[in-house]
Order: sequence, then C-alpha cells, then structure tokens
Amino acid sequence: MHIKLSGRGSKNPPAPCVARAWIEGKDERCACISGFLCDHELSDGRTCDAPLCDAHAHQVAKNRHLCPGHFAAYREREPDLFSGPAET
Repeated sequence: MHIKLSGRGSKNPPAPCVARAWIEGKDERCACISGFLCDHELSDGRTCDAPLCDAHAHQVAKNRHLCPGHFAAYREREPDLFSGPAET
C-alpha cells in the first residue's frame, strides 16, 4: 500500500500502530497508520502514548483512548461499565 501525504504530514508522518494482531497466522505488529495515542496515565504522571489505529484504539470517554493492554486492565477494574465480551 502506498499513501501520499502532503503538508506537514509529508515530513512527519504518523507513527504506525503498535498493537499486536494475527496476520497470516503470525503474531505481528499491526503497523496501520495511527490516528490515536493511548491516554492511560502511568505511575510517573506521563501517558502511555502508544500509537494506535482506528481498529485498536478503544474509546473509553470523549477524546480518551486506550491501547488493547490498558483497555483490558481498565475493563478488569471497571467490570460494571461493560456488558459484552472483552475486545481484542
């Protein structure tokens, strides 16, 4: 796949998604173009900031997204907020 970026995006393209996915039977990094960063707050006060594509960014509030790993932990801490099966 080839994507042509213009303007600022041509010099500083978005980072690829770092989520793990099964691709052709192998556990690989997704590597799709990211549109989100993980907003999970770490113990030192920073955020995770893992780049995520649309498919792997789990929205938990307005303008707040989590990577699959932090979403799973959030889901375990807040089980009453979710009624369906865990997302991957």
